[in-house]
Amino acid sequence: MSSKSFNRRYWLFSLIMIAIICVFVAVFYLTTAREVASIYEKNTQATIEQLKKSFLKETVDNQIRRIEQRRIDYIGRHKQLVERFYYQLKSFPADSFESLVDYFLTITKQSLDVGQIVYAVWDLDTDVPLYDSFNLIQTPTSGENSVSFRTQNLAQFRSIEFDNHGLAFAVPMSYIDASVKKDTANEIHSSVFEEDSYIWVNEVVDYQGGDDYAIRRIHPNLRETEGMLLSTSMTDIVGNHPYLEELEGVTEHGELFFTYYFKRKNSDEISKKLTYAKLFKPYDWIIAMGIHLDDMQSYIDTVNTQSTNLAASSVSIFVLGLVLLVVIGYGLIIGIEKWVARKERKHLEEEIYRDQLTDAWSRRAGFRDLAKAFDTFREKGVTSILMMIDIDNFKHINDRFGHDARDRVLKEIAEQFYTALGNLGRLYRWGGDEFFIMCPGMQEKQGSLLAEQMRHQIEQKKITSVSEELSLTITAGISLFEHGDEEFSDAVKRSDIALYRAKQAGKNQIAVEKRPT
Repeated sequence: MSSKSFNRRYWLFSLIMIAIICVFVAVFYLTTAREVASIYEKNTQATIEQLKKSFLKETVDNQIRRIEQRRIDYIGRHKQLVERFYYQLKSFPADSFESLVDYFLTITKQSLDVGQIVYAVWDLDTDVPLYDSFNLIQTPTSGENSVSFRTQNLAQFRSIEFDNHGLAFAVPMSYIDASVKKDTANEIHSSVFEEDSYIWVNEVVDYQGGDDYAIRRIHPNLRETEGMLLSTSMTDIVGNHPYLEELEGVTEHGELFFTYYFKRKNSDEISKKLTYAKLFKPYDWIIAMGIHLDDMQSYIDTVNTQSTNLAASSVSIFVLGLVLLVVIGYGLIIGIEKWVARKERKHLEEEIYRDQLTDAWSRRAGFRDLAKAFDTFREKGVTSILMMIDIDNFKHINDRFGHDARDRVLKEIAEQFYTALGNLGRLYRWGGDEFFIMCPGMQEKQGSLLAEQMRHQIEQKKITSVSEELSLTITAGISLFEHGDEEFSDAVKRSDIALYRAKQAGKNQIAVEKRPT
Protein backbone atom coordinates (compact mmCIF):
# COMPACT_ATOMS: atom_id res chain seq x y z
CA MET A 1 0.00 0.00 0.00
CA SER A 2 1.43 3.38 -0.97
CA SER A 3 1.95 6.11 1.59
CA LYS A 4 -0.50 8.34 -0.29
CA SER A 5 -3.20 5.65 -0.10
CA PHE A 6 -2.46 5.18 3.60
CA ASN A 7 -2.67 8.89 4.22
CA ARG A 8 -5.97 9.13 2.37
CA ARG A 9 -7.41 6.25 4.38
CA TYR A 10 -6.03 7.71 7.60
CA TRP A 11 -7.59 11.09 6.98
CA LEU A 12 -10.84 9.48 5.85
CA PHE A 13 -10.87 7.41 9.02
CA SER A 14 -10.01 10.49 11.05
CA LEU A 15 -12.79 12.53 9.43
CA ILE A 16 -15.27 9.70 10.07
CA MET A 17 -14.14 9.51 13.69
CA ILE A 18 -14.34 13.28 14.06
CA ALA A 19 -17.84 13.22 12.57
CA ILE A 20 -18.84 10.44 14.96
CA ILE A 21 -17.34 12.38 17.85
CA CYS A 22 -19.18 15.55 16.78
CA VAL A 23 -22.47 13.67 16.56
CA PHE A 24 -21.79 12.10 19.94
CA VAL A 25 -20.95 15.50 21.45
CA ALA A 26 -24.07 17.07 19.95
CA VAL A 27 -26.32 14.29 21.25
CA PHE A 28 -24.56 14.35 24.60
CA TYR A 29 -24.99 18.10 24.84
CA LEU A 30 -28.68 18.01 23.94
CA THR A 31 -29.41 15.34 26.53
CA THR A 32 -27.34 16.81 29.39
CA ALA A 33 -27.75 20.54 28.78
CA ARG A 34 -31.47 20.39 29.49
CA GLU A 35 -30.83 18.57 32.75
CA VAL A 36 -28.10 21.02 33.75
CA ALA A 37 -30.33 23.99 32.86
CA SER A 38 -33.22 22.54 34.87
CA ILE A 39 -31.06 21.95 37.95
CA TYR A 40 -29.50 25.40 37.61
CA GLU A 41 -32.92 27.08 37.32
CA LYS A 42 -34.19 25.31 40.44
CA ASN A 43 -31.05 26.20 42.41
CA THR A 44 -31.20 29.84 41.27
CA GLN A 45 -34.87 30.13 42.19
CA ALA A 46 -34.27 28.54 45.60
CA THR A 47 -31.36 30.90 46.27
CA ILE A 48 -33.39 34.00 45.36
CA GLU A 49 -36.38 32.87 47.44
CA GLN A 50 -34.16 32.23 50.45
CA LEU A 51 -32.51 35.65 50.14
CA LYS A 52 -35.92 37.32 49.84
CA LYS A 53 -37.23 35.41 52.87
CA SER A 54 -34.17 36.46 54.90
CA PHE A 55 -34.69 40.08 53.86
CA LEU A 56 -38.40 40.02 54.81
CA LYS A 57 -37.84 38.35 58.19
CA GLU A 58 -34.92 40.57 59.18
CA THR A 59 -36.85 43.73 58.22
CA VAL A 60 -39.97 42.75 60.20
CA ASP A 61 -37.88 41.60 63.20
CA ASN A 62 -35.99 44.91 63.15
CA GLN A 63 -39.28 46.82 63.05
CA ILE A 64 -40.53 44.90 66.11
CA ARG A 65 -37.25 45.58 67.93
CA ARG A 66 -37.65 49.30 67.21
CA ILE A 67 -41.21 49.24 68.61
CA GLU A 68 -40.01 47.48 71.76
CA GLN A 69 -37.09 49.90 72.17
CA ARG A 70 -39.34 52.91 71.52
CA ARG A 71 -41.71 51.65 74.25
CA ILE A 72 -38.82 51.24 76.70
CA ASP A 73 -37.51 54.72 75.85
CA TYR A 74 -40.94 56.33 76.37
CA ILE A 75 -41.38 54.61 79.73
CA GLY A 76 -37.90 55.67 80.83
CA ARG A 77 -38.41 59.32 79.84
CA HIS A 78 -41.80 59.49 81.59
CA LYS A 79 -40.42 57.93 84.75
CA GLN A 80 -37.86 60.74 84.84
CA LEU A 81 -40.64 63.26 84.14
CA VAL A 82 -42.76 62.06 87.08
CA GLU A 83 -39.73 62.08 89.37
CA ARG A 84 -38.90 65.63 88.33
CA PHE A 85 -42.44 66.84 89.11
CA TYR A 86 -42.37 64.98 92.43
CA TYR A 87 -39.20 66.73 93.62
CA GLN A 88 -40.48 70.09 92.35
CA LEU A 89 -43.59 69.61 94.49
CA LYS A 90 -41.51 68.49 97.48
CA SER A 91 -39.42 71.65 97.30
CA PHE A 92 -42.31 74.04 96.54
CA PRO A 93 -42.98 76.42 99.49
CA ALA A 94 -46.74 75.85 99.62
CA ASP A 95 -48.80 77.68 102.24
CA SER A 96 -51.89 75.54 101.54
CA PHE A 97 -52.86 72.37 99.76
CA GLU A 98 -54.78 74.41 97.17
CA SER A 99 -51.62 76.34 96.26
CA LEU A 100 -49.71 73.06 95.92
CA VAL A 101 -52.34 71.69 93.53
CA ASP A 102 -52.38 74.95 91.56
CA TYR A 103 -48.59 74.76 91.19
CA PHE A 104 -48.84 71.13 90.06
CA LEU A 105 -51.45 71.98 87.42
CA THR A 106 -49.35 74.93 86.22
CA ILE A 107 -46.10 73.00 85.71
CA THR A 108 -47.84 70.07 84.02
CA LYS A 109 -49.97 72.13 81.65
CA GLN A 110 -46.96 74.16 80.53
CA SER A 111 -45.02 71.16 79.18
CA LEU A 112 -47.37 68.19 78.71
CA ASP A 113 -50.04 66.90 76.36
CA VAL A 114 -53.58 66.19 77.50
CA GLY A 115 -53.68 62.76 79.15
CA GLN A 116 -49.93 62.55 79.58
CA ILE A 117 -50.27 62.95 83.36
CA VAL A 118 -53.38 61.90 85.32
CA TYR A 119 -53.94 62.76 88.98
CA ALA A 120 -56.20 62.27 91.97
CA VAL A 121 -56.86 64.23 95.20
CA TRP A 122 -58.26 62.82 98.45
CA ASP A 123 -58.95 63.77 102.05
CA LEU A 124 -56.51 62.10 104.46
CA ASP A 125 -58.91 62.25 107.38
CA THR A 126 -61.84 60.56 105.65
CA ASP A 127 -60.00 58.79 102.75
CA VAL A 128 -62.68 60.22 100.47
CA PRO A 129 -61.55 61.00 96.88
CA LEU A 130 -62.12 64.65 95.97
CA TYR A 131 -61.00 64.29 92.33
CA ASP A 132 -60.04 61.13 90.45
CA SER A 133 -60.52 61.27 86.64
CA PHE A 134 -58.51 58.09 85.97
CA ASN A 135 -59.81 55.98 88.85
CA LEU A 136 -56.40 55.87 90.53
CA ILE A 137 -57.78 55.53 94.05
CA GLN A 138 -59.08 52.20 95.24
CA THR A 139 -61.75 52.93 97.86
CA PRO A 140 -60.73 51.35 101.19
CA THR A 141 -62.81 48.44 102.40
CA SER A 142 -64.07 48.04 105.93
CA GLY A 143 -61.20 47.74 108.40
CA GLU A 144 -58.56 49.41 106.17
CA ASN A 145 -56.87 52.52 107.53
CA SER A 146 -55.88 54.30 104.31
CA VAL A 147 -56.51 54.46 100.58
CA SER A 148 -54.66 52.25 98.10
CA PHE A 149 -53.98 52.81 94.42
CA ARG A 150 -54.50 50.96 91.15
CA THR A 151 -51.00 51.02 89.64
CA GLN A 152 -51.02 48.02 87.31
CA ASN A 153 -51.64 50.06 84.13
CA LEU A 154 -49.28 52.92 84.98
CA ALA A 155 -45.79 53.62 83.65
CA GLN A 156 -44.87 55.57 86.78
CA PHE A 157 -46.72 56.66 89.92
CA ARG A 158 -46.00 59.13 92.75
CA SER A 159 -48.01 60.60 95.64
CA ILE A 160 -47.44 63.45 98.09
CA GLU A 161 -49.27 64.51 101.22
CA PHE A 162 -49.77 68.04 102.58
CA ASP A 163 -51.74 69.00 105.67
CA ASN A 164 -54.79 66.74 105.58
CA HIS A 165 -54.87 66.06 101.83
CA GLY A 166 -53.11 63.79 99.39
CA LEU A 167 -52.15 64.27 95.73
CA ALA A 168 -51.30 61.27 93.49
CA PHE A 169 -50.18 61.57 89.88
CA ALA A 170 -49.05 59.07 87.23
CA VAL A 171 -48.35 58.40 83.55
CA PRO A 172 -50.86 55.86 82.15
CA MET A 173 -49.55 53.09 79.91
CA SER A 174 -52.41 53.91 77.53
CA TYR A 175 -50.69 57.24 76.75
CA ILE A 176 -47.30 55.53 76.29
CA ASP A 177 -48.76 52.92 73.92
CA ALA A 178 -50.74 55.51 71.95
CA SER A 179 -47.56 57.55 71.45
CA VAL A 180 -45.54 54.48 70.41
CA LYS A 181 -48.24 53.43 67.92
CA LYS A 182 -48.39 56.93 66.43
CA ASP A 183 -44.59 57.14 66.03
CA THR A 184 -44.49 53.66 64.52
CA ALA A 185 -47.19 54.56 61.99
CA ASN A 186 -45.27 57.69 60.97
CA GLU A 187 -42.06 55.66 60.63
CA ILE A 188 -43.67 52.95 58.48
CA HIS A 189 -45.43 55.51 56.25
CA SER A 190 -42.12 57.28 55.58
CA SER A 191 -39.97 54.15 55.12
CA VAL A 192 -38.75 53.32 51.62
CA PHE A 193 -37.69 49.79 50.59
CA GLU A 194 -36.49 48.23 47.34
CA GLU A 195 -38.74 46.40 44.86
CA ASP A 196 -41.92 48.31 45.83
CA SER A 197 -42.03 46.49 49.18
CA TYR A 198 -43.43 47.97 52.38
CA ILE A 199 -44.47 47.05 55.93
CA TRP A 200 -48.13 46.96 57.00
CA VAL A 201 -49.93 46.28 60.29
CA ASN A 202 -53.28 44.62 61.10
CA GLU A 203 -54.62 44.66 64.67
CA VAL A 204 -56.42 41.48 65.76
CA VAL A 205 -59.59 42.01 67.81
CA ASP A 206 -60.88 38.40 67.62
CA TYR A 207 -58.43 35.50 67.33
CA GLN A 208 -61.33 33.21 66.41
CA GLY A 209 -61.52 34.92 63.00
CA GLY A 210 -64.68 35.68 61.05
CA ASP A 211 -66.09 39.05 60.01
CA ASP A 212 -64.51 42.12 61.65
CA TYR A 213 -61.78 39.95 63.23
CA ALA A 214 -59.12 42.64 62.69
CA ILE A 215 -58.57 46.32 61.89
CA ARG A 216 -56.21 47.55 59.18
CA ARG A 217 -54.04 49.91 61.25
CA ILE A 218 -51.10 50.85 58.98
CA HIS A 219 -50.89 50.32 55.21
CA PRO A 220 -48.64 52.61 53.11
CA ASN A 221 -50.10 51.23 49.85
CA LEU A 222 -53.77 51.74 50.90
CA ARG A 223 -53.63 54.59 53.40
CA GLU A 224 -57.21 55.56 52.63
CA THR A 225 -58.40 52.17 54.00
CA GLU A 226 -56.63 52.43 57.38
CA GLY A 227 -59.19 51.75 60.10
CA MET A 228 -61.11 49.36 57.85
CA LEU A 229 -62.45 46.12 59.40
CA LEU A 230 -61.14 42.88 57.88
CA SER A 231 -62.67 39.44 57.49
CA THR A 232 -61.06 36.01 57.23
CA SER A 233 -63.52 35.22 54.43
CA MET A 234 -61.87 37.80 52.12
CA THR A 235 -60.14 36.28 49.07
CA ASP A 236 -57.55 37.39 46.56
CA ILE A 237 -57.94 37.26 42.77
CA VAL A 238 -57.43 33.47 42.57
CA GLY A 239 -59.57 32.56 45.58
CA ASN A 240 -56.91 32.29 48.31
CA HIS A 241 -57.88 33.37 51.85
CA PRO A 242 -54.74 35.33 52.88
CA TYR A 243 -56.21 36.84 56.06
CA LEU A 244 -57.38 33.43 57.30
CA GLU A 245 -53.99 31.85 56.50
CA GLU A 246 -52.18 34.72 58.19
CA LEU A 247 -54.33 34.57 61.36
CA GLU A 248 -54.02 30.77 61.67
CA GLY A 249 -50.24 30.94 61.13
CA VAL A 250 -49.50 33.62 63.76
CA THR A 251 -51.97 32.09 66.22
CA GLU A 252 -50.28 28.68 66.02
CA HIS A 253 -46.62 29.59 65.43
CA GLY A 254 -46.35 33.34 66.06
CA GLU A 255 -45.04 33.88 62.51
CA LEU A 256 -45.29 32.48 58.97
CA PHE A 257 -44.36 32.86 55.30
CA PHE A 258 -47.19 32.66 52.77
CA THR A 259 -48.09 33.81 49.25
CA TYR A 260 -51.13 35.45 47.72
CA TYR A 261 -52.03 37.87 44.93
CA PHE A 262 -52.16 41.61 45.55
CA LYS A 263 -51.72 44.82 43.59
CA ARG A 264 -48.34 46.53 43.36
CA LYS A 265 -47.61 49.74 45.23
CA ASN A 266 -48.87 52.84 43.36
CA SER A 267 -50.29 50.61 40.62
CA ASP A 268 -53.37 48.54 39.75
CA GLU A 269 -51.22 45.64 38.49
CA ILE A 270 -51.88 42.37 40.36
CA SER A 271 -49.02 39.91 40.95
CA LYS A 272 -48.01 37.07 43.26
CA LYS A 273 -46.53 38.21 46.56
CA LEU A 274 -44.28 36.41 49.06
CA THR A 275 -45.10 37.66 52.56
CA TYR A 276 -43.70 37.25 56.07
CA ALA A 277 -45.98 38.05 59.04
CA LYS A 278 -45.22 38.06 62.77
CA LEU A 279 -47.44 38.67 65.80
CA PHE A 280 -46.50 41.47 68.23
CA LYS A 281 -48.66 40.32 71.13
CA PRO A 282 -48.49 43.42 73.41
CA TYR A 283 -50.53 45.36 70.81
CA ASP A 284 -52.19 42.36 69.10
CA TRP A 285 -50.47 43.62 65.94
CA ILE A 286 -49.69 41.38 62.98
CA ILE A 287 -46.67 43.09 61.40
CA ALA A 288 -46.03 41.95 57.84
CA MET A 289 -43.92 42.69 54.76
CA GLY A 290 -44.08 41.26 51.23
CA ILE A 291 -42.16 41.17 47.94
CA HIS A 292 -43.68 40.54 44.52
CA LEU A 293 -42.33 37.37 42.90
CA ASP A 294 -42.89 38.07 39.18
CA ASP A 295 -39.55 39.91 38.98
CA MET A 296 -37.82 36.68 40.04
CA GLN A 297 -38.79 34.76 36.89
CA SER A 298 -37.49 37.44 34.52
CA TYR A 299 -34.14 37.38 36.34
CA ILE A 300 -34.00 33.56 36.15
CA ASP A 301 -34.83 33.65 32.41
CA THR A 302 -32.04 36.18 31.81
CA VAL A 303 -29.53 34.04 33.70
CA ASN A 304 -30.62 30.88 31.83
CA THR A 305 -30.26 32.64 28.46
CA GLN A 306 -26.71 33.64 29.37
CA SER A 307 -25.99 30.12 30.51
CA THR A 308 -27.41 28.61 27.30
CA ASN A 309 -25.36 30.93 25.08
CA LEU A 310 -22.23 30.13 27.01
CA ALA A 311 -22.90 26.38 26.73
CA ALA A 312 -23.43 26.70 22.94
CA SER A 313 -20.02 28.33 22.62
CA SER A 314 -18.53 25.44 24.55
CA VAL A 315 -20.06 22.98 22.06
CA SER A 316 -18.31 24.78 19.18
CA ILE A 317 -15.02 24.28 20.99
CA PHE A 318 -15.81 20.58 21.29
CA VAL A 319 -16.61 20.27 17.56
CA LEU A 320 -13.32 21.93 16.56
CA GLY A 321 -11.36 19.74 18.97
CA LEU A 322 -10.58 16.05 18.62
CA VAL A 323 -11.27 12.97 20.69
CA LEU A 324 -9.38 14.19 23.70
CA LEU A 325 -11.48 17.38 23.89
CA VAL A 326 -14.71 15.37 24.30
CA VAL A 327 -13.83 14.53 27.89
CA ILE A 328 -12.29 17.95 28.52
CA GLY A 329 -15.33 19.67 26.95
CA TYR A 330 -17.80 17.90 29.20
CA GLY A 331 -15.76 18.91 32.22
CA LEU A 332 -15.57 22.44 30.83
CA ILE A 333 -19.37 22.66 30.55
CA ILE A 334 -19.85 21.61 34.15
CA GLY A 335 -17.07 23.94 35.33
CA ILE A 336 -18.41 26.91 33.40
CA GLU A 337 -21.92 26.30 34.69
CA LYS A 338 -20.62 26.34 38.25
CA TRP A 339 -18.61 29.49 37.55
CA VAL A 340 -21.65 31.26 36.08
CA ALA A 341 -23.73 30.17 39.10
CA ARG A 342 -21.13 31.54 41.53
CA LYS A 343 -20.77 34.75 39.55
CA GLU A 344 -24.52 35.38 39.32
CA ARG A 345 -25.01 34.53 42.98
CA LYS A 346 -22.26 36.98 43.90
CA HIS A 347 -23.90 39.62 41.70
CA LEU A 348 -27.28 38.89 43.27
CA GLU A 349 -25.92 39.18 46.82
CA GLU A 350 -24.14 42.42 45.85
CA GLU A 351 -27.47 43.90 44.73
CA ILE A 352 -29.16 42.85 47.97
CA TYR A 353 -26.32 44.15 50.16
CA ARG A 354 -26.17 47.53 48.38
CA ASP A 355 -28.54 50.51 48.51
CA GLN A 356 -29.17 51.30 44.85
CA LEU A 357 -29.88 54.99 45.46
CA THR A 358 -26.75 56.02 47.40
CA ASP A 359 -24.47 53.02 46.67
CA ALA A 360 -24.01 52.71 50.43
CA TRP A 361 -24.13 49.27 52.01
CA SER A 362 -27.59 48.10 53.06
CA ARG A 363 -28.85 47.65 56.61
CA ARG A 364 -28.67 43.88 56.10
CA ALA A 365 -24.98 44.17 55.18
CA GLY A 366 -24.54 46.29 58.31
CA PHE A 367 -25.87 43.54 60.57
CA ARG A 368 -23.57 41.04 58.84
CA ASP A 369 -20.48 43.27 59.29
CA LEU A 370 -21.41 44.21 62.87
CA ALA A 371 -21.62 40.54 63.83
CA LYS A 372 -18.14 39.88 62.37
CA ALA A 373 -16.63 42.96 64.02
CA PHE A 374 -18.17 42.06 67.38
CA ASP A 375 -16.72 38.53 67.15
CA THR A 376 -13.28 40.10 66.52
CA PHE A 377 -13.78 42.38 69.53
CA ARG A 378 -14.61 39.45 71.82
CA GLU A 379 -11.68 37.36 70.55
CA LYS A 380 -8.96 40.01 70.27
CA GLY A 381 -10.30 43.08 72.12
CA VAL A 382 -10.21 45.24 68.96
CA THR A 383 -13.12 47.66 69.28
CA SER A 384 -14.92 49.62 66.54
CA ILE A 385 -16.46 53.07 66.29
CA LEU A 386 -20.20 53.03 65.53
CA MET A 387 -21.95 56.20 64.29
CA MET A 388 -25.69 56.65 63.86
CA ILE A 389 -26.23 59.72 61.63
CA ASP A 390 -29.47 61.56 60.90
CA ILE A 391 -29.97 64.45 58.44
CA ASP A 392 -31.59 67.28 60.40
CA ASN A 393 -35.02 68.53 59.30
CA PHE A 394 -34.87 66.37 56.18
CA LYS A 395 -38.62 65.92 55.94
CA HIS A 396 -39.12 69.43 54.53
CA ILE A 397 -36.94 68.51 51.50
CA ASN A 398 -39.49 65.86 50.51
CA ASP A 399 -42.46 68.11 51.37
CA ARG A 400 -41.08 71.09 49.51
CA PHE A 401 -39.31 69.63 46.47
CA GLY A 402 -40.73 66.09 46.06
CA HIS A 403 -39.35 62.54 46.05
CA ASP A 404 -36.93 62.99 43.12
CA ALA A 405 -35.25 65.96 44.74
CA ARG A 406 -35.09 64.10 48.05
CA ASP A 407 -33.27 61.21 46.35
CA ARG A 408 -30.77 63.55 44.67
CA VAL A 409 -30.01 65.23 48.00
CA LEU A 410 -29.51 61.84 49.68
CA LYS A 411 -27.00 60.87 46.97
CA GLU A 412 -25.13 64.17 47.36
CA ILE A 413 -24.99 63.80 51.17
CA ALA A 414 -23.75 60.19 50.79
CA GLU A 415 -20.95 61.40 48.47
CA GLN A 416 -19.86 63.84 51.18
CA PHE A 417 -19.74 60.99 53.70
CA TYR A 418 -17.63 58.88 51.31
CA THR A 419 -15.21 61.79 50.78
CA ALA A 420 -14.69 62.25 54.53
CA LEU A 421 -14.65 58.54 55.37
CA GLY A 422 -12.16 57.33 52.76
CA ASN A 423 -10.84 53.89 53.71
CA LEU A 424 -11.42 54.33 57.45
CA GLY A 425 -14.75 52.47 57.54
CA ARG A 426 -17.98 51.56 55.79
CA LEU A 427 -21.12 53.62 55.14
CA TYR A 428 -24.57 52.00 55.44
CA ARG A 429 -28.03 53.29 54.46
CA TRP A 430 -29.90 52.50 57.69
CA GLY A 431 -33.32 53.64 56.44
CA GLY A 432 -34.95 56.86 55.15
CA ASP A 433 -32.56 59.73 55.88
CA GLU A 434 -30.58 57.78 58.48
CA PHE A 435 -27.05 56.49 57.84
CA PHE A 436 -24.71 54.32 59.89
CA ILE A 437 -20.92 54.15 59.86
CA MET A 438 -18.64 51.47 61.33
CA CYS A 439 -14.89 52.03 61.62
CA PRO A 440 -13.09 48.86 62.81
CA GLY A 441 -10.10 49.43 65.06
CA MET A 442 -10.84 53.14 65.58
CA GLN A 443 -10.77 54.64 69.07
CA GLU A 444 -13.25 57.10 70.61
CA LYS A 445 -11.16 60.25 70.17
CA GLN A 446 -10.41 59.54 66.50
CA GLY A 447 -14.08 58.64 65.90
CA SER A 448 -15.28 61.91 67.45
CA LEU A 449 -12.84 63.89 65.29
CA LEU A 450 -14.04 62.07 62.16
CA ALA A 451 -17.72 62.69 63.04
CA GLU A 452 -17.03 66.37 63.71
CA GLN A 453 -15.18 66.64 60.38
CA MET A 454 -18.18 65.20 58.53
CA ARG A 455 -20.58 67.41 60.46
CA HIS A 456 -18.54 70.51 59.58
CA GLN A 457 -18.23 69.55 55.89
CA ILE A 458 -21.99 68.99 55.56
CA GLU A 459 -22.72 72.26 57.37
CA GLN A 460 -20.44 74.19 54.99
CA LYS A 461 -21.65 72.36 51.87
CA LYS A 462 -24.18 74.08 49.64
CA ILE A 463 -26.67 71.54 48.31
CA THR A 464 -27.17 72.09 44.56
CA SER A 465 -29.34 69.04 43.79
CA VAL A 466 -32.57 71.02 44.03
CA SER A 467 -33.92 74.15 42.39
CA GLU A 468 -32.32 76.43 44.95
CA GLU A 469 -29.17 76.33 47.08
CA LEU A 470 -29.74 74.69 50.47
CA SER A 471 -27.69 74.17 53.60
CA LEU A 472 -28.22 71.05 55.66
CA THR A 473 -26.82 69.79 58.93
CA ILE A 474 -26.41 66.37 60.48
CA THR A 475 -26.58 64.99 64.00
CA ALA A 476 -24.61 61.92 65.04
CA GLY A 477 -24.54 59.51 67.97
CA ILE A 478 -21.31 57.59 68.66
CA SER A 479 -20.67 54.39 70.61
CA LEU A 480 -18.06 51.62 70.77
CA PHE A 481 -18.06 47.92 71.51
CA GLU A 482 -17.39 47.69 75.24
CA HIS A 483 -16.67 44.88 77.67
CA GLY A 484 -19.97 43.76 79.12
CA ASP A 485 -21.83 43.93 75.79
CA GLU A 486 -23.60 40.65 75.18
CA GLU A 487 -24.17 41.29 71.48
CA PHE A 488 -23.44 44.00 68.91
CA SER A 489 -26.98 45.40 69.23
CA ASP A 490 -26.05 46.67 72.72
CA ALA A 491 -23.54 49.08 71.15
CA VAL A 492 -25.94 49.99 68.32
CA LYS A 493 -28.59 50.92 70.90
CA ARG A 494 -26.10 53.23 72.60
CA SER A 495 -25.40 55.03 69.33
CA ASP A 496 -29.18 55.43 68.92
CA ILE A 497 -29.45 56.85 72.44
CA ALA A 498 -26.56 59.25 71.75
CA LEU A 499 -28.26 60.39 68.53
CA TYR A 500 -31.49 61.02 70.44
CA ARG A 501 -29.64 63.07 73.08
CA ALA A 502 -27.92 65.14 70.42
CA LYS A 503 -31.27 65.74 68.68
CA GLN A 504 -32.87 66.81 71.95
CA ALA A 505 -29.97 69.14 72.65
CA GLY A 506 -30.60 71.12 69.46
CA LYS A 507 -29.28 69.04 66.52
CA ASN A 508 -26.19 69.75 64.35
CA GLN A 509 -23.88 68.21 66.93
CA ILE A 510 -22.18 65.00 68.05
CA ALA A 511 -22.88 62.96 71.19
CA VAL A 512 -21.10 59.92 72.63
CA GLU A 513 -22.85 57.25 74.74
CA LYS A 514 -20.74 54.98 76.97
CA ARG A 515 -21.84 51.85 78.76
CA PRO A 516 -22.99 52.67 82.33
CA THR A 517 -20.35 51.78 84.90
